Formats: sequence, C-alpha cells, structure tokens
Amino acid sequence: MDIRTKYITPAIVKAEWDYFSQMREEYPITKGRIIARGKTCKREKPLQADYVLFYKPNKPIAIIEAKDNNHSIGDGMQQALNYAKEIRAALRDKEKYSDWANSAQIKELMQADIIIILAKHGYPPTPPEVYEKVYNDVIEQAENFKKYSD
Repeated sequence: MDIRTKYITPAIVKAEWDYFSQMREEYPITKGRIIARGKTCKREKPLQADYVLFYKPNKPIAIIEAKDNNHSIGDGMQQALNYAKEIRAALRDKEKYSDWANSAQIKELMQADIIIILAKHGYPPTPPEVYEKVYNDVIEQAENFKKYSD
C-alpha cells in the first residue's frame, strides 16, 4: 500500500473533503510544455499534482503533493521559500513608491504580480473570496514589513 492510499487520502477524507466530488488524484495542472524544433512540435508530459481539492465543481482550491517516509517535512520548504522570495521581489518593486499603501492602482498592480507568479508555477485560480484572503494576507505582511522596518 502506498503512502497516499494508507495515510494521505484518509486524512483528507477525515478533514471532511468528499472523496468523490471534492478530491482528484494525479490530476493534471498543466497541459505540458510545447517544444518546437524546426517544423515539428510536441507537447511534454503534463504536470500532475498528487491531489487537487475542489471548492466547488471545476473550482480548484488546493494542491497537495505527497511525500514518502524518506522525505522530511522540510523537503518542500525550499520550493515554498523560492515562491515567497519571488513574490517579495515583485512587491518590493511597487513599494518604492512612498504612498503605495494608499494607492488602489499600485495595489492592483501588486495583485496582478501575485497572480502571474502563482500561475507561472502552475497554481490554479482560486475562488474570489479565497483569493482575496490570500492577497490581503500578502499585502498585510508587506505593510507590516514596511511599518516595522522603517
């Protein structure tokens, strides 16, 4: 029995995600990169997530990557840190404007940057209310960073 069947699927179901309507295993999250060489092109294998959880039908909200017992919990941390650094760099570019925290236009540009970065790494769109919470949390962290680093 593999790690997913023995541990992860039961944990997701125990957390009250419906196995049949809200969870998909080995779910493709990209169609696969297109490689063009001369007059021919082919598509690489699609990138698949071990699990995708759905908020509503066709509305993915989370990706879960399973790790076996040979990996520590921290093995995915570097990837998450890289994403955080990329988002931080994009926000820092907008924070150079002294009034960025009060400018709706600059905050909209920050929001677009976050969407682009997450999409680049294969993260699916989220329901608007969930995305707003994520976006607001990121902006709040940026505002706190500005306030306490001055």
